[in-house]
Amino acid sequence: MKQQQCLKILSAILVLGLLVSVATTANAVSPTVTVSGTVQTTDGDFAPEGLTVKLYSFAKGEVVSTTNTKVGGFFMFSTVPGYYKLIIDSQRKVNSVYLSAASEPFGVFTQNVEKEITVEKKDINAYVNGTITLGTGASFTTNATVRIVDLEHNYYEEMLSYGQFDNTTNTTNPRVQEFNISFYPGKYNLIVEYPEYAPSFNKTVILTENEGTTESVTLYKTYIKGLLRDADGNILTNVTHTTISLIDKGTQCVFTKEITDSPYFEIGAYPGDFVLVVCADGFTPYINTSVSMGDGILTIKDAKVKPLTKTQILSDFNLTSMNNLSAVTRVKMNPYTTLPWFKMGNTGLIRLQIDFVFGNKDFKLSQSELDAFKAYIEKAGPLYVPNQFGFEINNTAFTNVSGYTISVKDAGITNASVPVDVNTDAPIYINYTYKFTADAKINESDVYECTFGYAYDTIMQDYQYRITLPAGYVLTDNTFDRNVVDLAPVDNWQVFTIDPKTSGNAAVDTATMKFEKFSDVQPVINVTAEYWGDHNVLNDTYENYTVIVKTDENVTFSAQNSRIPVGNITKYIWDFGDGNTNETENITVNHTYSTPAENLKVKLTVVGSGGQTNSTTMTLHVDGVTPKPVININGNNTTYVWSNVTTALVFNGSFSTDAITKNDENGTILKWEWNFGDNTTVTETLDNRMYNISHTYLGGEVPYVNSTTLNISGKSIAVKACWIYNVTLNVTDVAGNWANTTVVVIVNDTEEPVPVIKIRDMDGTETTSVIEMTNITLNANESYDPHGGTIVKYNWTIEKNGVNYTQYETNNTTYTIAGGLEPGDWNITLTVYDYAGNAKNTTRVLNVRLNTTARPDLEIQNVTLPDKFEVGVTSKITVIIKNIGGENSSAVLKYLSFTLISGDGSTKEVGNITSFTYPNGTALKYNESITVEFQWTPDTAGTFTLNVSVYSDNEYYTYTDNNVMKKEITVNEAAWKTYAMYGGGIAAVIIALLVIYYISRRRKAGEEEETKSEKKSGKEEKKEEKKEKKK
Repeated sequence: MKQQQCLKILSAILVLGLLVSVATTANAVSPTVTVSGTVQTTDGDFAPEGLTVKLYSFAKGEVVSTTNTKVGGFFMFSTVPGYYKLIIDSQRKVNSVYLSAASEPFGVFTQNVEKEITVEKKDINAYVNGTITLGTGASFTTNATVRIVDLEHNYYEEMLSYGQFDNTTNTTNPRVQEFNISFYPGKYNLIVEYPEYAPSFNKTVILTENEGTTESVTLYKTYIKGLLRDADGNILTNVTHTTISLIDKGTQCVFTKEITDSPYFEIGAYPGDFVLVVCADGFTPYINTSVSMGDGILTIKDAKVKPLTKTQILSDFNLTSMNNLSAVTRVKMNPYTTLPWFKMGNTGLIRLQIDFVFGNKDFKLSQSELDAFKAYIEKAGPLYVPNQFGFEINNTAFTNVSGYTISVKDAGITNASVPVDVNTDAPIYINYTYKFTADAKINESDVYECTFGYAYDTIMQDYQYRITLPAGYVLTDNTFDRNVVDLAPVDNWQVFTIDPKTSGNAAVDTATMKFEKFSDVQPVINVTAEYWGDHNVLNDTYENYTVIVKTDENVTFSAQNSRIPVGNITKYIWDFGDGNTNETENITVNHTYSTPAENLKVKLTVVGSGGQTNSTTMTLHVDGVTPKPVININGNNTTYVWSNVTTALVFNGSFSTDAITKNDENGTILKWEWNFGDNTTVTETLDNRMYNISHTYLGGEVPYVNSTTLNISGKSIAVKACWIYNVTLNVTDVAGNWANTTVVVIVNDTEEPVPVIKIRDMDGTETTSVIEMTNITLNANESYDPHGGTIVKYNWTIEKNGVNYTQYETNNTTYTIAGGLEPGDWNITLTVYDYAGNAKNTTRVLNVRLNTTARPDLEIQNVTLPDKFEVGVTSKITVIIKNIGGENSSAVLKYLSFTLISGDGSTKEVGNITSFTYPNGTALKYNESITVEFQWTPDTAGTFTLNVSVYSDNEYYTYTDNNVMKKEITVNEAAWKTYAMYGGGIAAVIIALLVIYYISRRRKAGEEEETKSEKKSGKEEKKEEKKEKKK
């Protein structure tokens, strides 16, 4: 259930009387302690594994740790020292329920604590069933919700769960619903809810072992409705959250409802007598103790409330020594608050809560009920200890408690025997008294550091802390944020208050304070001025405090850090060192110096309330001279410098000087501010010196200068093709005086321009390939000279295979090649020149494709020859030529050639034709033919190859393979030579035959003679062989 902000008065306020609400120390390390034990049942058994055990911290007002039981019901927590209680919620395990239980509050500090908790085990062997009927006789459209709440075991403490169990059953009768819930025997509150009907929460049900009970519930549309109004009757428009509680006066059963962002409230219930409590955040609760409801709507037209008064808390801490702290916390409690960890914690009435938790629920608070409440919270301990305790000295915490007492008084109870109504306006006072000693001895010293922290909800609480230091010690320094804390002495800084501001919903701060011992009043001077920084303080020691300020500015002198151990400082006497004085009761004074000066002695004399006086002096310089800036570039102090693009220059301002008066150079430059004229700035300070600053100019940040004449320091300087930058150095001294100077940087244009070629066809489309015979546009529009330079000339070179076609120079960015280029790959080179004479070229390749539709293709289709060729006889050769090229082509024939090729490869042109008559017009168009006759008289007889070829100027060379036709021919001699040749030939044959015959006869006669000789020789050899054998 959502808790209201107005309920979040921390339990520590009511229970602990704490130094801080939720404070953590910055430096101390808290010890760890152990809480362990076992959970047993009332019949002597150990609780089963898995029961949830919670550790509740009274310091935080919440459960800080959760664990589960182990074997033997064992559990263990590790935590920090403090006051706690153990909680076990009702938990169902199979067919048994282990009832909720809680230990008494206990403290655990440096020793471990063992605790034993006994829970009651209940077997689930009882049930309740019944029926639900809608009072209007309507039918159910969805299930009702049925819950039972154990009234005997976990009714009073909200931290212990209600043990709610839902179980609804539909029947076939739409006007009636049945339910059945099984649980352990006991006394219960039966709650039934259904949309748009008021809940029933008054049924008291007794469940008996092994038995059941039957209940009948009727739901009614009975509501209380109303509006929240202020004391003047105006509707509240700033309500963010409201809790409505309806209490049955007979059974004391409570039903609540939450409403957000509306002044309208509404709650339903059954017919009966009730107490109505409406609690809106930030306002006092509305209570009506006599509300009777029937079966209908009862409207409460006005629920008047008023803004809530905060609970006032003063924690008074007295350091009797640096090792001993006694404390009293006084709480003036607004009665319209509650303890959120007790039952009825959402009603916004502390008296109603105490009455229901510790009393007889009669809507009155008696002294005995208040005493029972005191006895309970007294067990919870006095403080957060030790890690949540927000007070340390020299990193040592105060956690050892003694002398703890508590008192509670209700301002509304004037007679102990007479109770007061629970809605009484009178406050309740709770006072806590306790003592602490340091965890470890804090050694005696003249200076101590104390850590102090706090955090609390400012909507319901208004805290103030008062600290009293030991005699002779005062607060000399602190780190509190003055925007959220008011810090002020009571009589002097031995006793002071810490008053957190409450502008938001929470006040949170942690600060370090310094306590120092003083024997006399001590004056302290602090100076600030209109132009002020760390470097205005030349020496920050107390003995030699020295500052520098500017002439004619407002200088503030403060004595705020002056101290007096007892009493107050009543007077401040100032001598400003320039002949002027001031005597005042104010901590601060203002003074203006009009003349530069060095080593002025400013004197402060303070007077205490007891008549004590003491003085201190400081040294003050009044700077009235502007510094002298000097720009050094590349080692030279100059008024102008030449440079090139991308060349780094080194700038140095260290030669600048400063003076306090006109006769010295004792001033200090605080800041060097460079503006390089190209939108680049650099700032040097005393804490961040760069000395040599390298800077490169790229050109283009300022306009490009083609040509001009500069006048620098009376000198005329002619410049061209450059950029001009004004470099400014502004120097400021620590007092705030400043001056600047400027030098001129002339940056020559030494960077080449960038040529960019765009080739466009006759349609204007960018391309790298075009068709021949079409216009080509070369475009250099995208060429540029970096950083704002100017291109003044464009040179185009067009070449193929190393041969220039053309070269064209222009100041225009485009060049058109009319009629295009012949097919092939062309190198297009663009050279651009800028104003400074820098040049750069680039080349792109352009592919020119053949125009197949416009190119003719001549074909010799036929060559007709005569039957024979004879030397000296003229013959006619007929040639047919056709244009088979592109459909848009036409060919002008240049000539038709006739060439003889001899067997040895020699050639001879025998004639040609250069004049032609075309079928239509002056050219041979596509698919037209022409017949040409050639008359030829051979002059040489023999066998030849006749080569016929035709030529045209506009026919591409790859088309000329069909421009030639060859014919094999024979040219005969003249007829008379033929006859003479035949007669001479016969005579020669006859002579040859006679010679052959004669030769053959001579060869035969010789062969016969040789044969006869060989035979004769053979016979003689055989005769010789026979003679040998006989021997």
